[in-house]
Amino acid sequence: MEPSIFDIIGPVMVGPSSSHTAACVRIGRCVRSILGAVPTKATVHFGGSFATTYRGHGSDRAMAAGLLGMGPDDPAINESLEAARQRGLELQIVADATLPGQLPVRVIVEHGDKRLDVLAESLGGGMIAIRRINDVQVDLQGEGFTVLVEHVDHPGVIAHACGVIGETGINIGSTTCRRSEKGGKALLVLELDQPVGEAVLGKLASLEDVTGVALLAPMAEASDTGV
Repeated sequence: MEPSIFDIIGPVMVGPSSSHTAACVRIGRCVRSILGAVPTKATVHFGGSFATTYRGHGSDRAMAAGLLGMGPDDPAINESLEAARQRGLELQIVADATLPGQLPVRVIVEHGDKRLDVLAESLGGGMIAIRRINDVQVDLQGEGFTVLVEHVDHPGVIAHACGVIGETGINIGSTTCRRSEKGGKALLVLELDQPVGEAVLGKLASLEDVTGVALLAPMAEASDTGV
């Protein structure tokens, strides 16, 4: 099937803005995937021009939609704030001039005893980058299948995690690991050529010193898996 003109110009989306609307949906979905559930509470800090235009561009609705698992082309985005209330998601929006970057967003979410703090940025055209996950600096754009392995910075964790993926026969395209400090919190980022299933994620989560695992999939794959 030939691509439509909308696919060529930019992301298929509910507008009005790819940088202010579609990007917020993607950021919200990434946060939900990392958390592993729809949050019960979310505080969204909008910086840059987001701080003054988020209502007009529907960035608040887009963020709620992403946290609920909607895609950028879902017509239900327009009613996502009401949907969030019905799902028990308490959403607070804060204008924050202190955030770094041109179009930055900080999302703090909670579900049960889980709490996640993510700093992201809209790059334009619906593209995004995740800059920080909790205390660990990262650079993720969510374009491929990405497994995040949160762990304590101890010897052998990276080798064991890569071994679990290696057993599946799936190729690891790239590997990066960032840590907050020596012996502290660390995040292993594995970019894969194919997705992995729940069993593999569960095996990764059971490794010694691993404290959390999540799969980020391309938007078209609609996968919100977290362990």
